[in-house]
Amino acid sequence: MTPHAPGDLACPPPTPAPHATTVPSAAPSQPASAAPGGRTDGVRLRPWGVVALLIGMFSSTYVFSSMNVALPDIGADLGADAGQLKLVMGAYATALAVCVVPAGRLGDRHGRRRLIIAGLTATLVLAVVAGLATDAWTLVVLRTLLGVSVALYLPQLLSVIQVCTTGPARARLVSAYAAAGGLGTAAGQVIGGALLRADLFGAGWRSLLWLLALLAAVALTGAITLPGSRGADSGRGDGAGVSVLALAIASLLVPASLGPTSGWPLWTILALVAAPLLLVGFWQVERRIERARGLPLVPPAVLREPAVCKGLAVAGLFFAGFSAFMYEYALVSQGAWHETAWASGLSLLPFSLAFVVGSLAVGRGRDALGSNARVMMAGTLAQIAALGAVAAILTLSPHEPSGWLLQPVLLVLGWAQAWVYGPLLGTVMDGVPARVAGLTGGLFSMAQQTALGLGVALYGAVLTGLQSAGATQQTAMAGSIALNVVSALGVLALVRSLDGGLRAPRRPRVQ
Repeated sequence: MTPHAPGDLACPPPTPAPHATTVPSAAPSQPASAAPGGRTDGVRLRPWGVVALLIGMFSSTYVFSSMNVALPDIGADLGADAGQLKLVMGAYATALAVCVVPAGRLGDRHGRRRLIIAGLTATLVLAVVAGLATDAWTLVVLRTLLGVSVALYLPQLLSVIQVCTTGPARARLVSAYAAAGGLGTAAGQVIGGALLRADLFGAGWRSLLWLLALLAAVALTGAITLPGSRGADSGRGDGAGVSVLALAIASLLVPASLGPTSGWPLWTILALVAAPLLLVGFWQVERRIERARGLPLVPPAVLREPAVCKGLAVAGLFFAGFSAFMYEYALVSQGAWHETAWASGLSLLPFSLAFVVGSLAVGRGRDALGSNARVMMAGTLAQIAALGAVAAILTLSPHEPSGWLLQPVLLVLGWAQAWVYGPLLGTVMDGVPARVAGLTGGLFSMAQQTALGLGVALYGAVLTGLQSAGATQQTAMAGSIALNVVSALGVLALVRSLDGGLRAPRRPRVQ
């Protein structure tokens, strides 16, 4: 058994005193130790601990989306070309996607609070230093390291929720967690535009990174109050699985990010061909370790659970479309419509607010409709309708579309996407046993970050291709949204296949 860290000692949870300070939304309906295989020092999450979880999730998506509106300023300030700007976005997403599953398992083995504190501390330092970058390649390297540091703490956040809460209390906190993540993605562009307009102390785009450092510092003050926890499983790490999975993700994201702007050189084609082969190889490695009764990085028994494997597929399709829409909206509003970064971000504020309110209303939707699957189906249908309306407005408007036409549709879109995101988190959580809770956050975050990077790269390539064929930037965005609708139909088909199964998910047996 791996020794515990001093701050992560596993001991029977004390009986809470009647006057104990708690956060109603985070209090478990039964002791945290009741979660099979999970270990925790306490039975409740303190208020500042809940704040740390939510700020940590917000910052992980904010650091990606806020760069969307800042890319023109970064290019002008650092003399970066289109390929380097792609790397500024893609390096973070790739590093995070590669490292997040191994980091989740490290939290299971060595203590989740320890990884959260280490990751937030590294993020604080790297964000400050990245804001001082004087050339594009330095910024790319520091953004890569930021992806690694965020990967250290991100999967632990969902793990703590999984082992410290149950029942309705977990559902409420998952809704808040989903709202924080979606707000970071949607409002990141709003905040980024506001900071660029304010140009505090002449910092320009650098202030976006320094705000990330501030968020990490605030989250750190709450992270020290989190209960220490770790998984019940121990044993040798799966070095082979980590290596093959990292190669597979990198082979997918790096060429997808650089190929469209570099003319698809041979190495990008070869890397994309190698990616699925490496994923097959990863599956074989994990099966072999599982048969030998070892502890694979991603136990195949977990991936065989329909709620997990189909839930991750839904996450891939959903987040690819989500990130593509946000990226293209920023691009077209600042390009074709000649809006400032501030105006572009501000126009997404109703969308962001609708996402937050919709996330917090997921519980009521589940009570009314009967299951997570039906909430996701309702959200996906509304999303398809809203995307179709946006595409129609863009196609039929000869010039910049009226904000009065777009804003009601963006409100519907924000609410609809919230009704996919929140229940999806709960679906994947319910399919993974608490003894390997770090795998929950790792798998979901890997799917999310891989899809965010691929969405910007691949849907962006469609946008560029349509423009090269003679379409205006606005019409090209409408064409790309049509592809987004096809992805949403895929989400709908997957969710319908899970309806019923998501009401009472099975617990997979992990060797």
